[in-house]
Amino acid sequence: MNHVYIQAKEIRQVNNQYSLNDIHKSSGQAPKHQPNRFLRLQQTRDLITEIEHYPYLGSATSTKNGGKNRGSFACKELVYAYAMWISPKFHLHVIRAFDGLTCDNKKQLPAPDPDDVILPREYVELLYKRVNDACVAQNDMVAAFNRFQKTVIDTQQTFIRLNGINDLLKVSKI
Repeated sequence: MNHVYIQAKEIRQVNNQYSLNDIHKSSGQAPKHQPNRFLRLQQTRDLITEIEHYPYLGSATSTKNGGKNRGSFACKELVYAYAMWISPKFHLHVIRAFDGLTCDNKKQLPAPDPDDVILPREYVELLYKRVNDACVAQNDMVAAFNRFQKTVIDTQQTFIRLNGINDLLKVSKI
């Protein structure tokens, strides 16, 4: 089992679910962000219903009363939703923590049906432009690094030649 750390706090895991209580602690423990408040929201209940349409993923949530691992536990998708509910900044922390995990073959929700996804032409063009701009910027950075590296090599060779000339001058004075 891979350990998940969010803001240097370990998040307990039980049966491929993550402790919402630990996540709440790592978010700063604001009373308004308690897991039970999140789990009572209609939007959260709707998301749980949707997740549970895929029984091979296991249960979306569970509650443990008493013992070492007590608290509210949720699947990764609900953890993301919980983090998003807390704040955009914390949501990024959670995404980065989970992205840091190595692939461990956990089951995930299937990709949406392409017929259900409609992308406006402008969105596709904007996305293409941004990807293209990012590639151009990356190529520019690589070119700049190569120029810098060549300058360093040229400078080293110049120093070597100057040292050789300096050594010759010393020898000729003797």
